[in-house]
Amino acid sequence: MEPQLLLQWTHHLPGRDKTGHFLLMGGFAGVSVLAFTGRRLAARRISVLAVLAGVTLIVVLEEAVQLWLPHRTFSGVDLASSLSGVASFGAIAAFWRARGDRNQPPER
Repeated sequence: MEPQLLLQWTHHLPGRDKTGHFLLMGGFAGVSVLAFTGRRLAARRISVLAVLAGVTLIVVLEEAVQLWLPHRTFSGVDLASSLSGVASFGAIAAFWRARGDRNQPPER
């Protein structure tokens, strides 16, 4: 099956660009929280807040770079959609991670 046929239904969704920003950057934030929170860096544990701050910085820089690219357009609405996804999925992942940590035996 051709990829174009597989994604053709998305052309009928209203706000698909904003939804894409929300889901893509939110997914990036959620996966990052699950992957990096609690790991050690220089004898300190990485917090959820630190992970989300890093993701937020990357998302803002990604959108801001479009100010200088000739065939791209900066959009504050796209940035807001992306940051909403980061906050939403980041919070869900943090909650999920905290629940999982409560069920783990303490480290020695």
